[in-house]
Amino acid sequence: MLAAAGCGPTTDRLPIAGQVRLDGAPLDSGTIRFTPEDRSVTLSAGAKIREGSYDIPREKGLPPGRYWLQITSPDRSGEKVRVGAGPGNPGVLVAKERIPESFNLRSQHVVELTPSGDNRFDFDIESEP
Repeated sequence: MLAAAGCGPTTDRLPIAGQVRLDGAPLDSGTIRFTPEDRSVTLSAGAKIREGSYDIPREKGLPPGRYWLQITSPDRSGEKVRVGAGPGNPGVLVAKERIPESFNLRSQHVVELTPSGDNRFDFDIESEP
């Protein structure tokens, strides 16, 4: 009985990996986040995107289920936009987002993690005109 201890996975978390392309080229930098579609689940996971690749190892991964996807990549060398401005509040200037809202703030993209799948998700994103 003791010999069986430590054999097999001790978690139901799954690794997640993939590629992100923007306008046909690997996304140089950004972040990716997976948030549970089921609002009663509070566990989410994310990773940095570097040269088009992201990788979330098993120990930081997620259990099987459906997750909303959000990808962000601020344009640090370009135009700044003012957010949070209102009466008596000048707001702050932040870098303009390169990824369309349909992949971040208003994302409707959902992926399903499964124990039998490779849980690799690649995304080809087109900039908004």
